Amino acid sequence: QGFAGRLVSLEPVAEAFAVLTGLAAADGAWEAVCVAASDVDGEITLNVTGDSRSSSVLSRNERFADKAGWAPKESRPIAARRLDGLIDGLLGPEERAFLKLDVQGYERHVLDGAGAALARFEALELELSVTPLYEGQPGLVEMLPLLADRGFRPVCLEPILLDDDGLLMELDGLFARA
Repeated sequence: QGFAGRLVSLEPVAEAFAVLTGLAAADGAWEAVCVAASDVDGEITLNVTGDSRSSSVLSRNERFADKAGWAPKESRPIAARRLDGLIDGLLGPEERAFLKLDVQGYERHVLDGAGAALARFEALELELSVTPLYEGQPGLVEMLPLLADRGFRPVCLEPILLDDDGLLMELDGLFARA
């Protein structure tokens, strides 16, 4: 959509990674890496759902078990890396970046795994749940102070998911260095 800078995408799901590599190759300034961002280096288990957009390392909570396409159809091991260990291979020594996380409730883990590398990001975008969708997912009230403690202030919060009664469940949050 007009962005002319370098992109690096991490995608652990083989099927999605195959599509991503084709898009990245056509761009020339886009690098795709087949790995999940995490708070551990090694292997983690991904709960793959019928609607791949809701696949997560975390399990769906019971409130949303009946949503079409959100039920797990399989669990599979995927490679995982901490951003703290990946960053030097992804960015130049003085390069700063924008971090966008789309990790279905696993944001806290990715941020924990970023460690000192988080200082290399000038801004970040992530999903914040008012009502957690996954087991163990921190809610909005927990994530806002965590992000503030790591030097980020909210710039824009936009609703992205409402429940069947029209109540806000999830926001897209854009944060910048404070």
